[in-house]
Amino acid sequence: MFLDFPGVLLIGTFNQYLFAWFCCNADLAFYFQHRPAFVLPTNQSIGMELARDGKTDRILGQLSGIANISAIIGSFAVVIGFKF
Repeated sequence: MFLDFPGVLLIGTFNQYLFAWFCCNADLAFYFQHRPAFVLPTNQSIGMELARDGKTDRILGQLSGIANISAIIGSFAVVIGFKF
């Protein structure tokens, strides 16, 4: 990211709109790179709140399984979408 900064500044001197666009994309890239650190504690705390006493491991496992199946189905849908 630090090596891209001089290029972004060079582009920004010629076109202010491109500079703003690159800055916004850098923020989004940071968010998606560190997304698991934001999402995992939230998923686990929701799962623990939904669980009955002594059943936290079961509900956390179910939520993890649902997330994995959703990722697999989403990946499959993308492959099918680009194939046809």
